[in-house]
Amino acid sequence: NISIFSFFFQAEDGIRDFCLSRGLGDVYKRQTFNSVGVIKDMVCDNIFEGNQLPDNLKIIAACNPYRIKKVSLDNVGLEFNKDKIMLTHLVNPIPDSLCEYVWDFGALNEKGEFKYIRSSLLLIDDLSGYYDLTTELVQQSHTFIKGKEDSCSVSLRDLSRFCKVFKWFLSSFQKQNVQNSQSSLMKEPNEKNESMIMRAIVLSLCLCYNFRFSTIASRNEHIEIMVEIFKRHSKSMVSCKADFEKICKNEQENYLSRMNLTSGIAKNRALRENIFACLVCFLNKIPLIICGKPGLSKTISVLLLQANLRGEQSHDEFFRQLPEMNVISYQGSETSTSEGIRAIFQKAEDMAKVSRNNSKKVIPCVFFDEMGLAEHA
Repeated sequence: NISIFSFFFQAEDGIRDFCLSRGLGDVYKRQTFNSVGVIKDMVCDNIFEGNQLPDNLKIIAACNPYRIKKVSLDNVGLEFNKDKIMLTHLVNPIPDSLCEYVWDFGALNEKGEFKYIRSSLLLIDDLSGYYDLTTELVQQSHTFIKGKEDSCSVSLRDLSRFCKVFKWFLSSFQKQNVQNSQSSLMKEPNEKNESMIMRAIVLSLCLCYNFRFSTIASRNEHIEIMVEIFKRHSKSMVSCKADFEKICKNEQENYLSRMNLTSGIAKNRALRENIFACLVCFLNKIPLIICGKPGLSKTISVLLLQANLRGEQSHDEFFRQLPEMNVISYQGSETSTSEGIRAIFQKAEDMAKVSRNNSKKVIPCVFFDEMGLAEHA
């Protein structure tokens, strides 16, 4: 059995500019496997540890390319070796004898990407009637990110996350049994259903694509592109930038309104967005990195979720339907070791096994505080 648990990362060391960036999913794309000689023996010589491999055993390997960034990205919290900072991935060189086996299969062109995105979205029945709209929204988000950052800054994994959180948002609307002000004005059942779908699409775009930008200007530019697509498809619910932002803000405030907050906690934009991103990623077991200067409500967001997501003991009816959040904290520092970090994740995995055996709705969450300091260890 494989145990699955959520984990959040927080990075502060190295921050220079105001940053609202939240990165999902692929925490690192590193090809740092040092035993490339073993791969060379197996692929080129058909030998492993001096022993001949069977003739019917064929080796196929894949690796990330050595590629220089085309666009200089903002420093969002993690500092790497200065000699490698301009690489899109931190990789080790492959032996010269392996180079003749390398085949660059390239990347999907726009037409191929469109077909792939559409085929993935066709698997979601709730999007029936909205496939053209959603496909264009997702593809244009990918195109925008590639233009702002690099071609490898976004992948079809982001599409998978979009599909996952879209289905979760629809399910959460049903659990909450509460519609926002836009939905409450709808009279026909099909209009109400469309309102929920539009909200879920907007929130998924926000979480998977918009939140990753470190500047407000880039976020606004992305929203404007999304709004134009909604308008082309005659979706009046999202006819301007304010509509898009209102949907996101309403959902964020909805989560905050369900929490017990101590006096003195400001419900500012940073807190709203952090709570929103942490809650959705935790419940969908999506890794999340929150980067920002001290005072941007990073740590308190996780602490508030821990205090309010208590399973059946939660004070809010909607939260009582959600799993309990069991946080395992790790304080990063310049003395952090790989063994210490590995032990924390092993503790979370053991906890997941216990909760599964007890049939309890508990999800362990590894909270890696000050990850930037551990990066220098």
